[in-house]
Amino acid sequence: MWQDKKILLLGGNGFIGRALLRTLKEKKYTHITCASRREAPEEVLPGVRYLSGVDVTRPETLVNPIFDAEIVINLIGLVSFFRRDRKMLQAINVEGVKNILEVCAKNPSLERFIHVSSTAALGFGDQEIDEESRFDWESYKNLVYSYSKFLPNEDVIKSRLPINIIYPALVLGPDNKENTGRLFGYVRNKKTILAPSGSNSIIDVRDLAEAIITILEKSSAGECYIAAEESIPFTKLFQSIAHVLGQETHVHRLAPFWKYIVPMLVKWAEFFGIGEVGYEQMFMGFQTRRHNISKLRALGWKPKYSLEQSLRDFLTGNL
Repeated sequence: MWQDKKILLLGGNGFIGRALLRTLKEKKYTHITCASRREAPEEVLPGVRYLSGVDVTRPETLVNPIFDAEIVINLIGLVSFFRRDRKMLQAINVEGVKNILEVCAKNPSLERFIHVSSTAALGFGDQEIDEESRFDWESYKNLVYSYSKFLPNEDVIKSRLPINIIYPALVLGPDNKENTGRLFGYVRNKKTILAPSGSNSIIDVRDLAEAIITILEKSSAGECYIAAEESIPFTKLFQSIAHVLGQETHVHRLAPFWKYIVPMLVKWAEFFGIGEVGYEQMFMGFQTRRHNISKLRALGWKPKYSLEQSLRDFLTGNL
């Protein structure tokens, strides 16, 4: 049934999009369009139509791709933790989603709209976070990326479209120069490194692709899902990277009281335009994030890739 539907991947040239494309092809989906602002990649998958110049900040570029689709999966999103990018985050992650919703609402053939958000939109705290969790953002609007992922979700939920929202945790895996590559860069060739005292959930990009397809095929419209695997301390994450690299690295855990000092130092560095880490990254590094995935598991989804496997496959380039 679903394999014959016309599927549009908005942002299909990105890290998650490339993994989702491969998985859709493996599962015999036959009508896939990949739309992006960028030109088609050099290595294209046979049977996939690639469209360039599709920009969520320019609604007119969305009309033809969306009106030619029965399933729209939105993977577009700007990831930046710097306050200097607040306007761009608003334009892409908030207004861009609204533009997509408005065009989708005019497509009479639309059967499902899946919006890929982020667990960042659900906030943080000592309690386990699930799809019904409500976080008070009033005092945390300076967490510019997380807040920009939170803002459009209410519009998605309240729309009259047949929607699903998926909240992925920190996405790792092969073919990822950003998240995974930067983590490796921080650890590589270091004898000692510092790690904040917080934790976060992770997910391999290939498991996330399976989760998106599981939701499409098995969930009813209107449901939201967290997609995550284990929640790990950042100390364990860095130790695992060092182990995969085959190097002896001492990971020193910063005591919790540093959460009042280090983020403020980074905030001042960001203000003066120095440093490669944003305030939000450092602040969240000291927070606890544990996510309940029982709802997604109830659909039959199970993660296949361990943290170590994700890291090893990144290092070897194994997709």
